[in-house]
Amino acid sequence: MKRKLFPLISILTLIVLLVTAATCNMCGLNLSTETTASTTASTQASETEETTKATIAEDTNEEKTTDTAKSSSSETSKSSSSETSKSSSSETSKSSSSETSKSSSTDSQAIAPTIKLQIYEGPIYSQSDNVYYYRIEAVVTGEPKPDIKFSKDDSNGTFGANKTQVNLTVAIPSYFLTATATNPAGSATASIDLSRPIDKQKLMLPGDISIYEIQDSLNLNLKHVITEEGTIDSDTYDLFHIFNGPDIVVGDRFDNMTLRGFASFDITGLAGATIQEATLTMKPFEVLGDPTGLGSFWIVSVDYGARPIISEDYGRASILIEMLNPVGKNGNITCNSPKLVTEIQNFIDAKKTRFQLRFFFPGYFCNINVSDYWRYNSSGINLNITYKP
Repeated sequence: MKRKLFPLISILTLIVLLVTAATCNMCGLNLSTETTASTTASTQASETEETTKATIAEDTNEEKTTDTAKSSSSETSKSSSSETSKSSSSETSKSSSSETSKSSSTDSQAIAPTIKLQIYEGPIYSQSDNVYYYRIEAVVTGEPKPDIKFSKDDSNGTFGANKTQVNLTVAIPSYFLTATATNPAGSATASIDLSRPIDKQKLMLPGDISIYEIQDSLNLNLKHVITEEGTIDSDTYDLFHIFNGPDIVVGDRFDNMTLRGFASFDITGLAGATIQEATLTMKPFEVLGDPTGLGSFWIVSVDYGARPIISEDYGRASILIEMLNPVGKNGNITCNSPKLVTEIQNFIDAKKTRFQLRFFFPGYFCNINVSDYWRYNSSGINLNITYKP
């Protein structure tokens, strides 16, 4: 039995072993395949990973290279840009500085002008030509010094480049004066209206709120007509000697001849004027003896016309203006009597061209055979009037 079972058991055992071996071989194959696959996969994965890493590394390197290049480019660009900018800035700065310097230099040298007109004299009446004149000054600023041009200058530059004179006649009673100041930086203009003083007028000064007002009244020293002045002497026997100007002598001579003086003033330009005040002052340039012993000093108006004196004028009809008594021995005389104003006005209203005076002492002599007189000339006799044209 055992012998029969042994071969069976051996066969079964062999079968089991074979099956087991086959099974193991299958497992080994599968395991090997799996291992190989796993190894291959692992290898592939590793390679892939390495490749990836390499790629990443390359990419990284490329990126780094790119970044480096970019950085280098950027740095280069920045540097170049900076240098260019610096250079450009430097050039611009230099150019700007140069231009600014030039501009600054130009600006510092050229300042636009300003101009203002002001009347420094006038209106003044010139009796000889019946003209009122103004003298005007231009006050200017600017750099370089501006050139000044007036629209009218009757002085023909006599008073300098910044001053002018404007004459106003009966035919041209007013004038609108303009002045221009010019330099490289520009120009400026000012103006002023000038008129003969007929009524009160107001003139605005350019650039100023103040008012220049022509006065109602004017002041004038009447002009002597020396060829119509002089001295006449006489004695009780009506013997006359005529001494034409310029000397005007009042008193008596050593031969007891009485001396009477005559003064003649031109009033041609005062037609239509109203005399408000008048003052006569006399100061001799020679005093001999003491003529006050002849009595009071008489001042009278006399009308002998526009001609030299003649003997008839010694006693010609006259109007008393003032009788001064006593008077000082020095011959200085002042007369501001209202009658003086009245007489001048009467001559003007009568359309006379001259106002004439006679000076004398009423006595014939005070010291026998001794000269006693005061000797004047036109510079020592002044007749000043205040009037409204």
